[in-house]
Amino acid sequence: MSAADKRPWQFAVVIFTANCMTEAFIKALPGVDACPKRAAAKKVNYVIGAVHRGMRFATRNDHASIDRMLLAFDLSAAEDYRAFLTVHVDALLTLKDKWRAVDSADFGRMLDCLKSDLKSLGVEVPPGTAPSGNAVDRDQALGIAYVIRGSRLGAAVLRHHVGCTMATSYLDFVPAISWKEFLVQLESIAEDRSRIEVACRAARAAFGAFTIQFIRANRMIAKPPA
Repeated sequence: MSAADKRPWQFAVVIFTANCMTEAFIKALPGVDACPKRAAAKKVNYVIGAVHRGMRFATRNDHASIDRMLLAFDLSAAEDYRAFLTVHVDALLTLKDKWRAVDSADFGRMLDCLKSDLKSLGVEVPPGTAPSGNAVDRDQALGIAYVIRGSRLGAAVLRHHVGCTMATSYLDFVPAISWKEFLVQLESIAEDRSRIEVACRAARAAFGAFTIQFIRANRMIAKPPA
């Protein structure tokens, strides 16, 4: 299968996280839905605040880089879907020590969903290391939450390209704290430029955690030239 054949979403710029995606409402991709039973992506309404705008600008290149790497995945194929889920579980485990307490329930459920979906594909995920117990910088944790929570918006699009027989509890998961509610929390640091800068650096670092895993996964699923 050629690279072009493997990218039914290539006309969308709404692939992975919130930075570009939330500029307009999420659109279903062109073509026939592989699984009609799955609901269409919902319209997302929100107000872009100063912090949100700044973080989108700061992470735009990171976002675009992951979008490009994601194009290599054929989510209708079990091998590629397994690699995609592994990227996310490894990145979440890497960032786990830096979650905000308020995010722990949602992010913990995301990990549970990932482990369940991977188990259905024959992969057992080890428990990972226990949290260190060290104090987490609140603004760094906010930037990391921005990336992880933003990934939910891309999930609404990506799940339409997963084979009908494969589990999608991770892509289907809806956090208890909505994106709109999170954006209100994000704007709580709007009056302090130094705090915004800390959050932006942390968001870039979170993208970096995903990038490392995507590079590794891309090498694993790369096909030799014909």
